[in-house]
Order: sequence, then structure tokens, then C-alpha cells
Amino acid sequence: MKTLVKTVSLVMVLFFINTAFTDTNKPEFGIKTLDEKTFYFETKEVASDYVEITLQDENGTTLFSEYTTQTATFERVYNLEELAEGAYFLVVKSDHATQTLPIFVTTKSLEMAFEQLETI
Repeated sequence: MKTLVKTVSLVMVLFFINTAFTDTNKPEFGIKTLDEKTFYFETKEVASDYVEITLQDENGTTLFSEYTTQTATFERVYNLEELAEGAYFLVVKSDHATQTLPIFVTTKSLEMAFEQLETI
């Protein structure tokens, strides 16, 4: 009986720790490159009242911004063909968190630095 109480107590503590330190409010999204300078973006069941998608240049200047309240079903294709070579940032903001994804545009392609994805 003592072993059962200890086991149940341990499971409850581990569940609490996992719940307390899991960030379930950050925006979740999917991105897929379609061709050289075009990518597909979708939200994935974001627990938020809104999502704002912004494309900024390396100086922080907003080049494009879009706001939606359709957080569970929002999807869009973005074409970056007209952008000059350089570093850009896709900023996805909800009422819970902001995620920033670096995008590098070259003359022939775009590269997304998923390993540098930052959540604030």
C-alpha cells in the first residue's frame, strides 16, 4: 500500500512538472518551401484569438503584415521573388507568444533557418 501511494504521488508530481514547464501557448505553424522563392504557411490549432504574420527586413522594417482571427484554419502562399538578396524575418505573433524565423533570400532561392527559430 505504501508503494502504491508513493508511486501515485510520484506520477502526480511528474505530471505537474511537465504541465508547468510545457509551453502550450506558443503559436504553432507549418511551413513548406514550394519552389525557389515561394513558401506555404499554415497555422496549426493555435490557442489564440488572433495571429499576426509579419515579414521584416534585417533592419526591422515591416515589409508585409497580415492579421487573422481564423487561427485554426489560416493558410497562405507567400512569394518572395521581388525581394533583394539578404536576411529577412518571418514573425508570427499571437496573444501568448511571438516566434521569429530567419529567412535568407539569394538570387536563386530562399533558405529558412529553422534551427534559429526564436520564441519570446
